[in-house]
Amino acid sequence: MRRRVFVRRLTRGSFSDGLEYGFLPLALGGLIYWAFTSIDRWLLRDLAGLEELAVYSMAVSFRRGGDGVSKRVFHRLVAHGVQVGGAGR
Repeated sequence: MRRRVFVRRLTRGSFSDGLEYGFLPLALGGLIYWAFTSIDRWLLRDLAGLEELAVYSMAVSFRRGGDGVSKRVFHRLVAHGVQVGGAGR
């Protein structure tokens, strides 16, 4: 026998309230983030050639990958008790 712990009917009012509260601000924020992180490539495409755009895009991709590696190394050092940074000097 299955118990229903949480049952709630989805009405038009509760659905629109949920959209206003959660989805719309997140979607708008995501759209703005995408525009700000992409505008440099749009400008390069218009002001420079495709070759410069390709070089820039590859450099940004490598930089983002390097950020991930450095974060993992930093967190591993901190987890093992290594003091990182200028604290205590």
